[in-house]
Amino acid sequence: MNEEKELSKNTRPASKNKGGRLNGTWKDPDDFTIIGLDTNDGPEHELYDDRVFKPLPEGMVANVIALGIQEVVVYRVNVGRKEIIFGRQRVRACREAKKILTDLGETIWPMVPSRTENDLDAAEMMELNISTNTFRMEDSVLAKARKAKQLLRRCRDVKRVAVAFGVDVRSVQNWLLVLKLARPVQDAVEAGEITASAVAPLARLEKKAQAAELRKLLKKANGKRPTAKEVKGAVGQRTGTRANIAPSKKVLKRLLTLEEEKQPLSADFLAGVSYAIGLTDPKTVDGLEQALKAAQPLPAKKRSKTMSKELPTEAS
Repeated sequence: MNEEKELSKNTRPASKNKGGRLNGTWKDPDDFTIIGLDTNDGPEHELYDDRVFKPLPEGMVANVIALGIQEVVVYRVNVGRKEIIFGRQRVRACREAKKILTDLGETIWPMVPSRTENDLDAAEMMELNISTNTFRMEDSVLAKARKAKQLLRRCRDVKRVAVAFGVDVRSVQNWLLVLKLARPVQDAVEAGEITASAVAPLARLEKKAQAAELRKLLKKANGKRPTAKEVKGAVGQRTGTRANIAPSKKVLKRLLTLEEEKQPLSADFLAGVSYAIGLTDPKTVDGLEQALKAAQPLPAKKRSKTMSKELPTEAS
């Protein structure tokens, strides 16, 4: 629940879902039927898609809470049910958004823009479903970085940028950092030779040194992508500073089991470490439970009542 409060707190109300922007009628996400997920149908059904059982793309629900559904879903009416032809993931995300907001005490949530296609045969519906997903082109890392920079310049809120892309703030910060790195480093990220998060430590070097260090790392990796830990280590050696790398959970567990005479750390510190790696109930550590409550974000403010009441709905 606390994570849900944070999700709601860091996003803007989905009041964008108002009439006039999209060519379709607006409906509650629970009005629809997703074949296979809401029914017992299997792959033999023309509207079955096994992707409905996969986790939703990370950040998609937060994006829906903040901005609503921006693309019309298509459905058919069959035996009184509104069966989705395409747009299953959008409906699923909208359902999750509704659940989160309802759990927070909200009575307004994003709606789904939709239109009907009742004159298609089974083959045509499958063609429509396949084609709408086949030709989707995802932006490259640099393209995302440039768009993120432009949006940040206008809204001046990195959290809003992250929600728009469906990623966390750290990812956006890494993208923006890539734009400041040497061109050969950017090219390597674009080519998939190394990730945007892994190249971040190279920012500590001059641009010529960035490219040189990356060449060494790529050669040493022998076809694999260098990790952030490897890049940190290489930069640390080059600058004469030791990279501050967090210890693994395995090392921390060993730390907790050191013999008493070899254990220089206080009991309170060890209790905190034990809690951090999931071995200790916070109630057993003096003051920890109260501190955790104090650290939680405040509940989100009540959202505008225009989120759904002003949406055009299907004529009765």
